[in-house]
Amino acid sequence: MIKNLVVGYALLNQAANDIKALSPESDRIQNTARLEGRAVVQFVPGQVNNDDYQLGPGINLFRALGDFYGNWSTPMANAMDGLNKLGSYFKQVAEAFAEADASQAGSLNASAAISKYMLNPTQSSGSYGLAGTDAVTTYTTNGKRVTSETTTVNASGLTYSETTTFGPVLGKGPNGPIQDTTQVITNPDGSTDTVTTTVNASGAGTRTDTNSATGQTTTYTNAGGDAPWVDITPPSTSGSGDNSPPVYTGPK
Repeated sequence: MIKNLVVGYALLNQAANDIKALSPESDRIQNTARLEGRAVVQFVPGQVNNDDYQLGPGINLFRALGDFYGNWSTPMANAMDGLNKLGSYFKQVAEAFAEADASQAGSLNASAAISKYMLNPTQSSGSYGLAGTDAVTTYTTNGKRVTSETTTVNASGLTYSETTTFGPVLGKGPNGPIQDTTQVITNPDGSTDTVTTTVNASGAGTRTDTNSATGQTTTYTNAGGDAPWVDITPPSTSGSGDNSPPVYTGPK
């Protein structure tokens, strides 16, 4: 039984960067394999090597080179394609796990920063870094409450940041103040999520999450109180057939 899953996304990210650094050489090899290999085979003379005197008389060496390029060109080009795809997979996995890790650290850090301000509400702004994480939060206030906060997490060469703007407090719910919020998240891959939450005094309301990379908007609703956020986005035609509404697991 697997109890813990540990993913070294720092190593995956480094491997992806190393493969990306090879891109110019990879392109050169692919171009040589696909173009130069065919050219050498195509221009092997019939009997006597009159065109390429540098290779000496006869056709043996010239033909051997032609055979070499002809045999290795396609496998080498395919190998370079595979290497580039592997680097892309490494990057995607590293970014996904870094985002999940940074999101949790950022949420804890932002909560701690707001709690710190509540102990000293005379500050108009401040910053906070939770020990044991790479998260740093800065916040602004209006002298009574925090009006916005920005948290940045640098996780093993991958950066995650989010800025939340808080509307007026409408009441107090089981999970903290009830208020409208707008949150802009910059993911490690550079895409952004804009999460807009609109509620009433009971905490009931709607939440939308729009991703810049896909252009997709996901919509959630909440009945208030302890009720969870429920995804009400129309299902895609390629769904699994499970019509039960998923519970929201995104930004709180």
